[in-house]
Amino acid sequence: MQRIDIPTAVAVKPAYPAGGVPGFWANCNPNTGDGGTFFDANWANRVQEEIAGVIEGAGIDLDAADDKQMYQAILEIIANATAGLQFGGRFLRVVSFNAAGTFTYNRAADCKSGYVIVKGGAGPGGQPIPKSSGGAAGGGGGEGGRAEKFFAAMPATATVIVGDGGTPGAATDGGLFTGSQGGTSSFSGVSATGGSTGQNGYTTSGTAGGAGGAGGQGSGGDLNFKGQDGGSGTGSPTAGNGSTGGVGGGLGGGRGGSGSPQQSAPGSNGGGGGGGSTNAIGNSTAASPGGAGFVIIFEMT
Repeated sequence: MQRIDIPTAVAVKPAYPAGGVPGFWANCNPNTGDGGTFFDANWANRVQEEIAGVIEGAGIDLDAADDKQMYQAILEIIANATAGLQFGGRFLRVVSFNAAGTFTYNRAADCKSGYVIVKGGAGPGGQPIPKSSGGAAGGGGGEGGRAEKFFAAMPATATVIVGDGGTPGAATDGGLFTGSQGGTSSFSGVSATGGSTGQNGYTTSGTAGGAGGAGGQGSGGDLNFKGQDGGSGTGSPTAGNGSTGGVGGGLGGGRGGSGSPQQSAPGSNGGGGGGGSTNAIGNSTAASPGGAGFVIIFEMT
């Protein structure tokens, strides 16, 4: 495509006159004396600039020897619009890493783009603290953070780290946070920290339940989310009555224990572990670990 470049062409586009009534072309007819529609430079300039505007708008320089530039420009515009919507290409496969550890990702041969979800490991529940006058339950563990990112060009290979869930600590008096934090998960600059441990139950202040652990935080993605905090444990001031451990944060969070006794449950898919509970007649359930995180990759052409 090239703008008109014959010797009689002018260097500056003339100003367009006021428009007339829109219509259509008609041929001349010598038999009837109908002169037909006259060719007009203003109309030709409008058509020329519409076509050139599409090509140049796509970042392509005009080339008189190339008659397919408008076609190329349309393809480029469609590709850019598709990338702007965060999706593009034909779906190929899902690659999942859902066990704690360090792995190597290898891109499929025909994969070009991809969408990646990274979630950190979750915190464990807090431990219960026995007390003769009632039950003191631990808080639930915090959910792992989450980050999501579209890769217009997927790396050929990348290190994948999946954070493990935290493990409960010792049943220590004083409302301490003795469990370990969930591990950080990552993929090619996208990461999500693990959730924090739930607080152990109190005995020094009666029979208060421990606070839930804080959720982790995603970073480096197009979308970055904070994990849900774990639920607080509920203490019981009455001897013989059960307390209830806090629920683990997130969709995969484990249930809290009950001193009656219902066991607490571990978290899954980055959900926090349930808090443990106890009461004064010997029924006790330990806190549960948090769930490991994951990395999920959707590959596209």
